[in-house]
Amino acid sequence: MYAPANLATYSFAHGNPGRFRDPSGRFVIKIPFTSTYFYAELKRSGGGFIGIGFRSKAELLRSYPKLAGLMPAMREKAERVLVRLEGQGWKPRLAEGLRTPAQQAALVAQGVSQTLNSRHLDQNAKGAAAIDVVDKRFNWNDASKEAQLYFRSYGEAAKKENLIWGGSWGTISPTKGYGWDPAHSELRKQDE
Repeated sequence: MYAPANLATYSFAHGNPGRFRDPSGRFVIKIPFTSTYFYAELKRSGGGFIGIGFRSKAELLRSYPKLAGLMPAMREKAERVLVRLEGQGWKPRLAEGLRTPAQQAALVAQGVSQTLNSRHLDQNAKGAAAIDVVDKRFNWNDASKEAQLYFRSYGEAAKKENLIWGGSWGTISPTKGYGWDPAHSELRKQDE
């Protein structure tokens, strides 16, 4: 029987269910023959949906114009991360994407960034390979419980896309549960 779901049985796993499993019941898929992403999160004990979201690539680009400055592989992953966060009820804001060398140098001078060789810079004329995503209600330094939950959710979403999460860098705070740059995630070099 024809059903769109039958066309992409393992789309959440990029066609490889053995390598990319999502036992939590959360998934983001690109609906076949469209440019639309679908997010769903099921309750672990059976039952209904906790979160659900639909976004087309065009809608995502209108809401997050900085996606345009990302290299294609990073952009696909960033789109899925943003849809996942929206579906969970967060209000993500793509704070940083592509930076110029001058912008990066200014951030290093301010002590906000630690390297002039950032993945936010254009990577071989393909675009940036890094993003910083905060919730519209919080900033990088917010220590509230809700902000901590957001950054952990963001880190989980980034890791599901096989991105390197900045919250796993440095000393992990026992109270927050993440390291020094929880808004940052970047593409692994082998995935470019």
